[in-house]
Order: sequence, then structure tokens, then C-alpha cells
Amino acid sequence: MSTNPFDDEKGSCFALINAEDQYSLWPSFAVVPEG
Repeated sequence: MSTNPFDDEKGSCFALINAEDQYSLWPSFAVVPEG
């Protein structure tokens, strides 16, 4: 069973923005994708 990283109250995230000004939250433990 997988868990949602956004359910972890102590988890941290990066706020990413792409070239089209779209924002997303990315878990800090995961590698940030290029692009």
C-alpha cells in the first residue's frame, strides 16, 4: 500500500514553477525533474 506524501504532517515540499507559470508542490525527498 502506498502512502500519499502530502498526508505527512511533518513532510516538507518544494514549490515548483515551470516555463508556463504553472505551479506544483513536490515532496522534498523526491528528485526534482528537469524541465
